[in-house]
Amino acid sequence: MKKLEYRCVNIVGEFKHLFKSDKGELNQKVEDSLNDLGRDGWELVAVEGTWFYLKREI
Repeated sequence: MKKLEYRCVNIVGEFKHLFKSDKGELNQKVEDSLNDLGRDGWELVAVEGTWFYLKREI
């Protein structure tokens, strides 16, 4: 049986200063963060508001 670990990340919270400015820049920062996590083996499984839930095999 696979063993998994999980991670909850509030990515958008790291970029609050961008909320009232350029949405394109905010979207790019979120995309870059998710791509970095993906390179580390994390798979996005759910999003709720500004929280991103990920899993990866141990």
